[in-house]
Amino acid sequence: MNDNGGRDRLAWAVLITTFVIWLALVIAIPVLVSRHLQAATRPLELQLQVNQGTVRVTGAEETTAVFAGDPPVSLEVADQIVTNAADGATLLAYVPEEAQLLSLLQIYGNTSLNVELAEAPRYGLSDRPQRLHVYLGNGRVRFRLPPNPGRVLELVVRTPQGEVSLLEAGSYAVEVSNVETQVVVLEGRAVLQATAAAAEELALAADERAVIPVDGPPAGPLSPERNLIRNGNFGRGLENWDELAWNIELGEQPAGKTEIANIAGEAALRFNRVGEGHADVGVRQVVNQDVTDYSSLRLEVSLRVMVQTVAVCGSLGSECPLTVRVEYEDTNGNVQVWQQGFFANGQFGQDGTPDVCLSCPPPRPGHQQVTSGQFAFYRGELLELLPQYGMLPPSRIKSISILAAGHTFDVEVLDVSIIAEEQPETEPAPTNP
Repeated sequence: MNDNGGRDRLAWAVLITTFVIWLALVIAIPVLVSRHLQAATRPLELQLQVNQGTVRVTGAEETTAVFAGDPPVSLEVADQIVTNAADGATLLAYVPEEAQLLSLLQIYGNTSLNVELAEAPRYGLSDRPQRLHVYLGNGRVRFRLPPNPGRVLELVVRTPQGEVSLLEAGSYAVEVSNVETQVVVLEGRAVLQATAAAAEELALAADERAVIPVDGPPAGPLSPERNLIRNGNFGRGLENWDELAWNIELGEQPAGKTEIANIAGEAALRFNRVGEGHADVGVRQVVNQDVTDYSSLRLEVSLRVMVQTVAVCGSLGSECPLTVRVEYEDTNGNVQVWQQGFFANGQFGQDGTPDVCLSCPPPRPGHQQVTSGQFAFYRGELLELLPQYGMLPPSRIKSISILAAGHTFDVEVLDVSIIAEEQPETEPAPTNP
């Protein structure tokens, strides 16, 4: 009897133990699988394109010089990008094996940028964000975040003075010196936090600016930088833009297409034409903005020339595949035009091709060459450029036009801006009683 009782107790113990183990596995395995599905990550694809000059990339084992016109270079986490005064580059962040562009960073001259974190969830079931963290040691970077309906992008910019979180799709500029970090929200929302005052945060909305000093909390919102161009990123199609009709030299030849294209998940203005003989087209926006009291007017353009058959900008320099034209009134009330042409193929002097537009009225700035098929950007300070050609400064910006010309061409414009900065406010001089 005792033996039977012992065997019964042992059987029950084995049964209960087995049940507990089974129950633990039933609970633990889904939990562990869920945690793995949530936590597993893969690195983002980072591509560096050099637009101007020579950019230095320093990795864990070596330093590489990347030249304008080179194929895009893949970057790793902890790589450092360093530009000199005449250099410029574009850093593109993608999810691996997907065409969705997460962020486009325009890196200006005299800039040092480190990639600290770049990852995305490995599995679609994860609800964690994609993450891109960078450290901007000095210089200026403009961040462009296209809409990302699939998943949130956590983009954090650390600087010597603090941290900036870019919260949604939009356009942002961050500039760092040894005394402060300046943040401009052209479109979107951001939150700033200072290293010296970690408990204090400052939220910025569109068209707001703030400064993080080296020894205090963020200050702002301050007098903003304003983008005078409406819908310059074509996120709302051609709203605010007037389409110009196609002008075709040879009557039997076809016109092309003016359209809003999806470029890696981001809207872009595209001019595409296949044909013989001259053709030109464009879009135009009436700005009509008084700029008398602005201390800075920066023309910024993000573009890509995919196809171009006319060398440089043609025999008269007037057939650039892409030209950005600004019409303005100077301080004497005279109407003037500033334009900048861009091309990808050909060399100055080849078949008599000039480096400026010979048939255009002054001023005649030199055409800018970009690398075919790669994103490029242009930045020109109009208040500095115009005096170099003997031109009076503008009192009013009348309009801006984006033009394409040539025989066969395919060009894209991701963004065009005129960033206006107001004169800083000054305290009135003290008067003696």
